[in-house]
Amino acid sequence: MLIAGSGRQNRAAVAGRALFSDAQALQRLAGTAPVSFQSGQIHRVHLRQQCSKSLRNAVHLWANLSREFSPWAVTYYTALRAKGKSNACALRALGQRWLKIVWKMWQKRKHHKFAIFHSAPFQNSA
Repeated sequence: MLIAGSGRQNRAAVAGRALFSDAQALQRLAGTAPVSFQSGQIHRVHLRQQCSKSLRNAVHLWANLSREFSPWAVTYYTALRAKGKSNACALRALGQRWLKIVWKMWQKRKHHKFAIFHSAPFQNSA
């Protein structure tokens, strides 16, 4: 796979196309998908605890490294930080976007087309 900032360890951490029926299943396993709780007028969103901690850490590091190689990742991260998101929250959201791209690449069995994706980074996610 050719993904910005992904190394041998990160690729090994997210192997197995047949294990995930959709991108959300991969994101839930990686812990990047938030958990919502709603009861009456109370609505809370918190970090997913039931996930692969090692995969979550790998995605966090990958998202951070991707900012060195991908202008789109820098733009996305900066936009989230400008909205007041914490560093960890912004990296988790960036990791979630990368996981969606990886899942789509698995399904189409094609490499990521940076030129197409980066031309409209916030309209497409894969």
